[in-house]
Amino acid sequence: MAMPIPADTRPEETAAEATQPTVLAIVVTHDGRPWLTQCLVALNAQTYESLDILVVDDASPVEEGLPSLKRVAKRHLRRRRWAYLRAPRSLGYGGAINWALSRVRTEAELLLFIHDDAALTPDSVEKMVRRIHDDPDTAIVGPKVVAWDDPARLEEVGMAADRFGYPYKGLEAGEIDLGQHDVSQEVFFVTSTCMLIRHDVFRQIRGWDARMRAFSEDLDLCWRARLSGYSVRVEPAARARHAIALARGQRSSRWAPARYYIRRNRFRSLMKNAAGTRLVFLLPQLVFVTIVEMLGFIVLRQPGEIINLGRAMGWNLVNGPQTIAERAKVQRARKLPDRRLRRLTVRQSTRVRAYAGNQAGRLEEAWGRRVAAFARRREWLVSLSPHAAGIAVAIAVAGLAALLLGFRHFLWAPQAAVGELLPYPDRATALFRAWASPWHGTGLGQPGPAAPALALLGLVPMLTFGSVGAAQKVLVVGLGLIAFVGAYQLISDVADRRARLVSGFAYALGAVGYAAMREGALGAMVLGSAAPFVLHAALRLTGWVRPPGWNRNRAIARVALGGAVSAAFVPGSVFLYALVAAILAIFHADLGTVRRSLSGVGSVLVGLAAGWVLLLPWSWSWLAEGGPLHRLL
Repeated sequence: MAMPIPADTRPEETAAEATQPTVLAIVVTHDGRPWLTQCLVALNAQTYESLDILVVDDASPVEEGLPSLKRVAKRHLRRRRWAYLRAPRSLGYGGAINWALSRVRTEAELLLFIHDDAALTPDSVEKMVRRIHDDPDTAIVGPKVVAWDDPARLEEVGMAADRFGYPYKGLEAGEIDLGQHDVSQEVFFVTSTCMLIRHDVFRQIRGWDARMRAFSEDLDLCWRARLSGYSVRVEPAARARHAIALARGQRSSRWAPARYYIRRNRFRSLMKNAAGTRLVFLLPQLVFVTIVEMLGFIVLRQPGEIINLGRAMGWNLVNGPQTIAERAKVQRARKLPDRRLRRLTVRQSTRVRAYAGNQAGRLEEAWGRRVAAFARRREWLVSLSPHAAGIAVAIAVAGLAALLLGFRHFLWAPQAAVGELLPYPDRATALFRAWASPWHGTGLGQPGPAAPALALLGLVPMLTFGSVGAAQKVLVVGLGLIAFVGAYQLISDVADRRARLVSGFAYALGAVGYAAMREGALGAMVLGSAAPFVLHAALRLTGWVRPPGWNRNRAIARVALGGAVSAAFVPGSVFLYALVAAILAIFHADLGTVRRSLSGVGSVLVGLAAGWVLLLPWSWSWLAEGGPLHRLL
């Protein structure tokens, strides 16, 4: 290896070194003086002998009164051949590496890229070299990454990604390293914290994407290596402590705000690496998800984040021609179809859980609270602790108190007459009898079969033993309780019990309660009560959420029953459910999963058709002139 700046000490090459693959470690540093010393000391102490080190200063700010970074490197790398380069301006992590390799001549077979705030255990390089040497198909190897100040806490053991390139660790928050991830395995990508890559492969895939500057460039590099037919592995026997200084705001950076660079780079990586047929599905989905996220930031009152997302989309539009040119190069080198990578990606439902947890944390921070809104997934399978159970009871009591307080004027007053919410007839069986004599008219002066809504409403006075005064209260409160249960179940696969309680009360008292008390919209109350059950079944049928032991026939039956109840009051709800199912399938469909998504939509349509049959003969009148379908159109 030839270095632009010779080191003072160059130990003689031994016979053992000559048989080992040579490794060039490149340390990129920018404003990383607090961690750089430990990083260099750890590299200097490596048991692997054929290791040379290049320190690349990515235009760090000059600090008066402190030794230069070159002197720091000289002091701590005495056992190694080393060199130092300083970039003329800040180029970003990948850009700095590309620039440095264009200015040195090296015959190293392997390249080790490492952050200045990461420190390896003494045998880590040896372990990674052995792993990459034993498998010719492996091009990139990464270590197990643990916390800088607490090496017992896991930070990363390889990374997965969803269809949009959003990373997924697969670790619990604060998970302790007990050896549960100590098996070397293939992963979608490893982060740039520390990675060992074959030099020839790095040249073949044309190095880092320097336009990305910071964030997500590791995903792009590994993705391109995979498409070229190589594998990426994690070697847990190698360990690296990582301070994660940039993401935690502990150092200065030109590449801020982080959300802007993260989103724009993921979008660019997706545009470059996804297959064309798959991209047709993904692009509209990604745009839709981005718009929804912008709306979410409006609720959080964070306009800056909306601007960041808009800038990210705009940057990719402006740089679209260059991205397309890069895409052509990547796709020409492709040797692996996207379906071969599906086993290394995560289901969208898994990402929804992770995203829900992350957004809950953002809400807690925005509202100034530190109580975790979502428990770890492991805690979902066990009962609540006494403390958590106490919180859940407090939430339930508060919700009931709000119910009694907010509805006191309705619960202890005579029957209301608001909008569609009218007093019950004096005769308890009046509505039921009107439905039971369908061919004598609907009871509303119209000929033909009576609406099943009359039968459903007529059951309530029978439940109150003929008390028509209490029937209206039971109807409204009962619909509210049903709405609570539905909302509780709707998010049961992604949230813990406390979050479900809060969501249930918010939905019941908000959507359904408002429809009842302010508008008297009986149809909206029924639709709001039944919709969560139908949507929960649709989510499972279309593949978004599929917990162990779920039953397809039961889900279809739930769609049928919920659709029938909704349509009895709001016939157009059947078409609304069908539209929602189609949207869910479209945004869950991916190359290779289209058939499964279409099957899910078909199952929902079968359930809705069964619901329509349950409403016969009245539902047949939908097709007549002046019927519900005619009015809907």
